[in-house]
Amino acid sequence: MSNVQRQINYYVKNGEDLVGEIVLPKIDVSELRTIFGVPDDDPMCDAFPMDENQANELKRFVDFEWDTENFEYFLHCYEVQ
Repeated sequence: MSNVQRQINYYVKNGEDLVGEIVLPKIDVSELRTIFGVPDDDPMCDAFPMDENQANELKRFVDFEWDTENFEYFLHCYEVQ
Protein backbone atom coordinates (compact mmCIF):
# COMPACT_ATOMS: atom_id res chain seq x y z
CA MET A 1 0.00 0.00 0.00
CA SER A 2 1.63 3.21 -1.09
CA ASN A 3 -0.91 5.88 -0.10
CA VAL A 4 -2.42 5.15 3.26
CA GLN A 5 -4.33 7.07 5.86
CA ARG A 6 -4.14 5.96 9.43
CA GLN A 7 -6.74 6.97 11.94
CA ILE A 8 -8.02 6.18 15.39
CA ASN A 9 -11.57 4.86 15.33
CA TYR A 10 -13.46 4.68 18.57
CA TYR A 11 -16.47 2.56 19.35
CA VAL A 12 -19.02 2.24 22.13
CA LYS A 13 -17.47 0.02 24.77
CA ASN A 14 -18.64 -3.61 24.45
CA GLY A 15 -20.44 -2.76 21.22
CA GLU A 16 -19.86 -2.24 17.54
CA ASP A 17 -21.21 1.29 17.05
CA LEU A 18 -18.59 3.63 15.61
CA VAL A 19 -18.62 6.89 17.57
CA GLY A 20 -15.83 8.83 15.89
CA GLU A 21 -12.67 8.94 13.82
CA ILE A 22 -9.47 10.88 14.40
CA VAL A 23 -7.32 11.15 11.27
CA LEU A 24 -3.62 10.98 12.08
CA PRO A 25 -0.95 13.00 10.30
CA LYS A 26 1.62 10.99 8.40
CA ILE A 27 3.63 9.04 10.97
CA ASP A 28 6.53 6.87 9.92
CA VAL A 29 5.46 3.22 10.09
CA SER A 30 8.64 2.32 11.98
CA GLU A 31 7.56 4.66 14.77
CA LEU A 32 4.10 3.07 14.83
CA ARG A 33 5.69 -0.39 15.01
CA THR A 34 7.62 0.73 18.08
CA ILE A 35 4.52 2.22 19.73
CA PHE A 36 2.43 -0.90 19.07
CA GLY A 37 5.23 -3.42 19.65
CA VAL A 38 4.92 -5.21 16.33
CA PRO A 39 7.72 -6.80 14.26
CA ASP A 40 9.81 -4.69 11.87
CA ASP A 41 8.31 -6.42 8.83
CA ASP A 42 4.67 -5.75 9.81
CA PRO A 43 3.13 -3.23 7.36
CA MET A 44 0.56 -2.23 10.04
CA CYS A 45 -2.38 -2.50 7.65
CA ASP A 46 -4.73 -4.21 10.09
CA ALA A 47 -6.80 -2.81 12.95
CA PHE A 48 -4.84 -2.59 16.20
CA PRO A 49 -6.57 -2.24 19.57
CA MET A 50 -5.12 0.61 21.57
CA ASP A 51 -4.28 0.84 25.23
CA GLU A 52 -3.67 3.98 27.26
CA ASN A 53 0.11 3.87 26.75
CA GLN A 54 -0.29 3.78 22.97
CA ALA A 55 -2.83 6.60 23.11
CA ASN A 56 -0.42 8.73 25.13
CA GLU A 57 2.31 8.12 22.53
CA LEU A 58 -0.03 9.12 19.68
CA LYS A 59 -1.03 12.32 21.51
CA ARG A 60 2.35 13.68 20.40
CA PHE A 61 0.90 13.79 16.88
CA VAL A 62 -2.77 14.63 17.46
CA ASP A 63 -4.78 15.89 20.42
CA PHE A 64 -7.72 13.77 21.52
CA GLU A 65 -9.55 12.87 24.71
CA TRP A 66 -9.05 9.34 25.98
CA ASP A 67 -12.21 7.90 27.62
CA THR A 68 -11.77 4.20 28.39
CA GLU A 69 -14.90 4.18 30.54
CA ASN A 70 -17.15 4.60 27.50
CA PHE A 71 -15.11 3.80 24.39
CA GLU A 72 -12.69 1.29 22.84
CA TYR A 73 -10.00 2.64 20.50
CA PHE A 74 -8.38 1.06 17.45
CA LEU A 75 -5.71 2.18 15.00
CA HIS A 76 -6.96 1.59 11.45
CA CYS A 77 -5.27 1.88 8.08
CA TYR A 78 -7.04 2.72 4.82
CA GLU A 79 -5.78 2.98 1.27
CA VAL A 80 -6.46 6.39 -0.25
CA GLN A 81 -6.38 7.61 -3.85
